[in-house]
Amino acid sequence: MKQGSVSFANTMKKVEFMFLHLGNNLSVRAADVVSIHDMKLFVPGGPSRSFFESAQAAGRVRSLTGGRPPKSLVITRDAIYLSAISPATLLRRARSSYTFVENSRKQQKSRD
Repeated sequence: MKQGSVSFANTMKKVEFMFLHLGNNLSVRAADVVSIHDMKLFVPGGPSRSFFESAQAAGRVRSLTGGRPPKSLVITRDAIYLSAISPATLLRRARSSYTFVENSRKQQKSRD
C-alpha cells in the first residue's frame, strides 16, 4: 500500500452502525469507507492524479472543506470526499469507533 494511504475496509465491516464524521456536517457509515488517503498523493503529475481527475469529471467528488485546502481524500462505496480533516485524525476516529464496538461485544458476551 502507498505511504499516506489507509485501507481498513475489512476491519470496518464489523462496524455496521457507527459513523465517521468527515467535516462540514457530514458523516458516513464507517462500514462504507473503503480507504482514506493523504491529499499529497494527488498532486498534479502524481500517479494518483488521473484517478482523482476521472472521479471529478464523473461528478463523484464532493468537497467538505468549506474553502480550506483539503488534507484527505476519503473513498466510500458511493462517493469520494475531500476533507479538511487530516487522514490520521479520520483513521483515529474510525479505529476508536471499531474499538468501542468490539469492547461492547466482549462485555455483552461476558454477561451472557
